[in-house]
Amino acid sequence: MNKTLLLTGASAFALMLGVSAPAFAIPPIDGAQAEAEGTSEGNYTRDRESRRENLIDNSFNGGATGIVHDQQNNGDNNAVNAATAVHADVTGGTGLETGARASSTSDDNESNHDGFQDDRNNEILDTMNGFVGSATIQQNNGDNNAINAATALDGVSGDTTGVVQNVSADAKTVDGITDEDESSEVYNLIDPSFTGAAGVFTVQQNNGDGNAISAATSAFGVTGDAGGLTQDASASADADGNLTDTYKDNRDNLIIDSFNGDFAGVATVQQNNGDANAMSTATAVAAVGGNAGDLTQHAIANGFSDGTRGNTTDAFRSERDNIIGGPQNAFQGAHGVITVQQNNGDANAISAANA
Repeated sequence: MNKTLLLTGASAFALMLGVSAPAFAIPPIDGAQAEAEGTSEGNYTRDRESRRENLIDNSFNGGATGIVHDQQNNGDNNAVNAATAVHADVTGGTGLETGARASSTSDDNESNHDGFQDDRNNEILDTMNGFVGSATIQQNNGDNNAINAATALDGVSGDTTGVVQNVSADAKTVDGITDEDESSEVYNLIDPSFTGAAGVFTVQQNNGDGNAISAATSAFGVTGDAGGLTQDASASADADGNLTDTYKDNRDNLIIDSFNGDFAGVATVQQNNGDANAMSTATAVAAVGGNAGDLTQHAIANGFSDGTRGNTTDAFRSERDNIIGGPQNAFQGAHGVITVQQNNGDANAISAANA
């Protein structure tokens, strides 16, 4: 789908970047670049009967707008990175280039769950209802994970001769060990949130072990003409050679009464309670008020199939559920591009790409 023609939701937000550029610009404007890297290697943790919860409650509501990047982590041996580049041009008539790159690696780490009832929950409650903007939310309670997010946003008030955006998020977890995760109860919950929201949204919730999770978002808006536009958004996740052991675990992914009403835009939701998984998502959105000129969009999400090779998982008597519903259901009246991935399995590669 060519979302330069879809001036609602995500593209409306992208166009708003151009309209609101004077509020953000700090001369001189010559492009924006952001980069973040991290490595966790050779670490050992021991966890006994812990309870871990990530909660976002009653936040970013009431007409909130802007750029939100929220990362919550209660896991072990993790490398977590985020890179965001924002570029506002109030003069127009020139070309610009923006890039954001985030890279993380978890290598040869071990996490030992000594005992029972390691309960881990990720919750998003009454949040981002009516919010307009770009939001990336990552919640993690797992082990041996590398988590990444990269975002590039450009707004031009007037015309531009050309725009180039390059965004990449790369995560890799290798040779991790998670022992004796016994009788754990874990769930990911979204309830009720993102109703009436508009923009570009990526939500990743993870309670698994040995996972690599990446997200890349590229958005551009110009109020006038665009001589040319090139967008490259890539997200790669690689899980290789990991060992996990679970016993009598209950795992649930739930999306309840969310993304309803007048939700409009691009939404990618990934919920994972499995082990040794690679997850990635890439999104590219453009909006042009005048003539678009030459347009090239690339969104590439790689959850390497080779990367999931060599993982060993042992799950006994586990109960796992994926649920989308509730009294108000979910995604009722929503319009746009929506991707939902719910995973409670083991040694999976999960990818999503929208351009």
